[in-house]
Amino acid sequence: MTKYHVTHTEKAFTTHFDLPSHVFQQSIASDTFHDLDEVLASQLAKNQRPWWVSPLEINHPTCEINWENIHRFDGRESLHTIHSLAKYIGGIQAVYDSINSGHRALLSEIRHSRLTLFRQALIEGSRIKPYFAKTFLGREHAETSSAYREPITWQGTPEENLGILTAAARYFGAYTIGTMELNSLERKLLFTYPRGNNNPPAKYGKTKATTNDFTHDWPPPNDIIKPIVFEDVTRAYESANRYVIPKKKLWIVSIMMPPIRSTHENSSIWGPRYYDNSYRTHTAVQTCLQDFLRAIGYQGMGYMDDTQGLLPAAAAAILSGLAEVTRNNNYCFCPKPQNNSSYFSMITDLPLAPTGPIDSGVFRYCHTCFKCATVCPSGAISNHSEASWEPPTFEGMSNEYTVPGKKLFFNKTHLCKKHSLEQSSECNLCLATCPFCSSLLNIPRSF
Repeated sequence: MTKYHVTHTEKAFTTHFDLPSHVFQQSIASDTFHDLDEVLASQLAKNQRPWWVSPLEINHPTCEINWENIHRFDGRESLHTIHSLAKYIGGIQAVYDSINSGHRALLSEIRHSRLTLFRQALIEGSRIKPYFAKTFLGREHAETSSAYREPITWQGTPEENLGILTAAARYFGAYTIGTMELNSLERKLLFTYPRGNNNPPAKYGKTKATTNDFTHDWPPPNDIIKPIVFEDVTRAYESANRYVIPKKKLWIVSIMMPPIRSTHENSSIWGPRYYDNSYRTHTAVQTCLQDFLRAIGYQGMGYMDDTQGLLPAAAAAILSGLAEVTRNNNYCFCPKPQNNSSYFSMITDLPLAPTGPIDSGVFRYCHTCFKCATVCPSGAISNHSEASWEPPTFEGMSNEYTVPGKKLFFNKTHLCKKHSLEQSSECNLCLATCPFCSSLLNIPRSF
């Protein structure tokens, strides 16, 4: 009789991870794993790059980085908050004017366009969340033990650990993952504060206080938007006024969600909806990965809610080799499966082999291609021939939403954000025009 290290039936597996059975059935598909050794040997654990993609030295992607000038960014100063955006587009009232203008335009379009109504229906459908929500450390009640309720800690090499985590991430619904070490240098990538929930102020119908409630009384108190701090502890924890990350050996995991090429091929309908949808599906992936890590004796530190991560997702994707930077530095491009995708991040104490940045020729191509910059209706994308170390300034104002230390084609992102508010949706013409992810989608004629 064949004997396995740990054998899980469907019932035991779903009970152990507290998952509904249909999640198990959808994830497992035709694969059956009796233990982690079989997971490691499966195709799910393999991550082959295309032949034209070249590996680069750790922390040296195709865009040059001066780590001395990189510093931790206060996420509350991102352009997702009214407080920050107001500095660059004429004040707080100008932000509200743009929002109201977008709402009026949207209502008018819905009345006269079946296509706009369809788009809004996709938005509402994408906002339906799974039965659990994202949290910093996941569901704390999940068992830290084997199927037999005996405390265990999985012991494997960093390469083996990368394999089982890759397999687990795909098993739970991700496309793949990339990894990098979190040392003193990479700590500069982590936010000092997350950006906070950037929904409209609570007085407009929200029951939970948000960043935008404190636009006129800045900054928000630490029990509303908690700082991210490092402490000499063995395990991460969350208190009433801070998120705590241990000062020990850690690793960053970049999580790439399954790309849908057609979502970027028509800017006005599908493009913005892909990101709505990926935030929803990432909720399940993150929660399952946190439970998986806890079950083998480790922690996963993830998004605090729908949109709040510990560090910029694009930075993790680029430095871990899932993607390469582009002319439009609001996005990064994955050479396999040749698309702009949606990325998220997590920190773990499971030792992992770093996957390293890549050169697929994308950033070099962007130096001579100006299509996204030409088509951008707000003029937010740089049309320069060479990348620059200097973030742009605006009428003498310092650029507080861009961290220096990178040689990029810097965007004037506040112009893009203002245009999006006035249109009540991202136009995504840059993605629809990009040679790497374009070719127009055929919209049903009934529209």
